[in-house]
Amino acid sequence: MSGIDQSMAGRASRSPNARQRIGDTSALIFRSRSERNVVVWLTGWTLLFLAFHSAIGPDELHRSHILLGRHLLFGEPAPNPAHPMAGYAIMIAALGAWTPVLSTVIGWIAFVLTFRWLDLDQASPSLVFYGVIIAYAGAITSWNDHAPWLGLIMLSLAVVQRYGTRGIWPGTILGVLWGLAYNIRAEALLLFPLYLVMQIGLEASGWSASRLKCHVATLATFVLCMIPWGLYTTSVLGKYTPGTTHSWSVAYY
Repeated sequence: MSGIDQSMAGRASRSPNARQRIGDTSALIFRSRSERNVVVWLTGWTLLFLAFHSAIGPDELHRSHILLGRHLLFGEPAPNPAHPMAGYAIMIAALGAWTPVLSTVIGWIAFVLTFRWLDLDQASPSLVFYGVIIAYAGAITSWNDHAPWLGLIMLSLAVVQRYGTRGIWPGTILGVLWGLAYNIRAEALLLFPLYLVMQIGLEASGWSASRLKCHVATLATFVLCMIPWGLYTTSVLGKYTPGTTHSWSVAYY
């Protein structure tokens, strides 16, 4: 056999092993082909989102967020009482141009963990999840604080299904997730009661295991997370304002 033939034969004998190694590596990272596809979809949308916001540059609509964030972080003069929620204001004041990166990283991690922890490996749930990703991508493109708050809520749904039966500590984590989401977007204040009603309804009807201790801890922690913003709005506006007085939020006061 010539040297060329031997070289070709050697490559042919090694290629199945190389493919096997690649397959083994992929299996360590992704539990299924569906999960890999979800990661690819999310990564693609995330890169498009970051490219879009890089191209358009700083958004003047974020001016009120920056003023509020700098006031809360550094004690600079208070902005007009019409203001957004504090969480995203602090993020954008502290991180500046890096804010979209952190926002999308939070959303990316949350969606990947949600897919894995809810065991959505079958074809039908995967297709539904792709639709959710498309809706998510549209939301974060329209306004980039949608990425972290929607991601946190998705992650909370996964946490309650995976760990909710273990009592108080998962409930505390859930309350913190919902509390962070609320402090970023006031819409979480409207979704949280719907979430509790849905979970309790599923459990009362026998469709899900009981998680009463978890829900009590979630509610208590969420209320605690609302207190700082409530104290601030009361001091500024002279009345308790649980949502935002800014823009077109559905939790607008």
